This record gives sequence, C-alpha cells and structure tokens, in this order.
Amino acid sequence: AAMWTILSMFANSTITLDLVGNKIHQLENILSMDVYPHELFSNLIMWLKPVQDTPQTYQVHLGLEICREHGNIPEFVTFTTDTGLSLPNSVYLTLQAICCEIVWMSGAWEYILNLEERMEATDILASDGSAADLLASALGHMVS
Repeated sequence: AAMWTILSMFANSTITLDLVGNKIHQLENILSMDVYPHELFSNLIMWLKPVQDTPQTYQVHLGLEICREHGNIPEFVTFTTDTGLSLPNSVYLTLQAICCEIVWMSGAWEYILNLEERMEATDILASDGSAADLLASALGHMVS
C-alpha cells in the first residue's frame, strides 16, 4: 500500500488502477532487453528519460557511466512497432527514472549495494541485534 501511495504522488491518481492485478502484465508495462541492460534497469543503475518533441525516443541514463562501454549501451533508444501493439508507457518509464534519480542523488544506491554485499558475506546474524537492517532487507527481498 505504501508503494502505491508513493507512486500516486509522482503520477496521476489512476496509476494504482492501471497496474493492479493482472494489469501489471499489460504490454505498456513490459520491456524486452538483453541480460546485461536488464540487470542495470532492474537494479536502478539504468533509466530512460523521454526526449522532448520526439515520440517514443528516450535518452539512456546510467548511474555508473562505465556500464555504457562495458555493455555497449546506446545514448538513445527509440521504440517502434508496425504491428499495432502497444509500446511502453512513457509515464511508467518516467516513474522508474524518478526512482533511479532519487536513489542516485540521495546516495542510497551505495547503501543498497553495501547491504547486498553484507547479505552475501553473512552466514550468521549477530545476537546483539546489530544486523537487524540486514535481516529486514533479506526478508524484504524474499517477500517482493
């Protein structure tokens, strides 16, 4: 419920209705990409921002610019179709871009990375409760 509330703050109030239940799988909310860009996109390292006055064209932004060279990531992408099927919804891509920019501008990405590294390196939790954030994060990944 909190996620939907936050999303509603950045978009119109129907966003929760547009993506509820099986509607989450509509074509407007689906992108197909190679494994490496998918990993970057899913981990909030890569995001797409609409290019003004150029429909369905997006500038590709990266939190770590080295990833562009490593993965041969282009500066711009344009979505097209001749099938009549829906293209990605620019509102959804903009919401993802806002989340990425908040994560990178706030420094939260480094915290998330550190937390993930600690989770991978930890086999046993401390009995004094000092690893509570680690446990909460690990459980959160299991639920989502």
